[in-house]
Amino acid sequence: GRVIGTMTFASANKGRTYDRQMVELAEELGRRVALAHENSRLYVFSQKAIEIRNDFLSIASHELNTPIT
Repeated sequence: GRVIGTMTFASANKGRTYDRQMVELAEELGRRVALAHENSRLYVFSQKAIEIRNDFLSIASHELNTPIT
């Protein structure tokens, strides 16, 4: 529901028009690019979350082991 970029189609042929099939192809391409962008954003977010979790577990493990030693 938000704009993350634009696509432009150009032709060297003056007066070129795009038929319904070409427009549908362009729309599908746009959907796939948006999906790939969203997937990469979610991947980065998940990697950061995993790093935070690992840091927390490392600190918690250290704190729990400290009284024992």
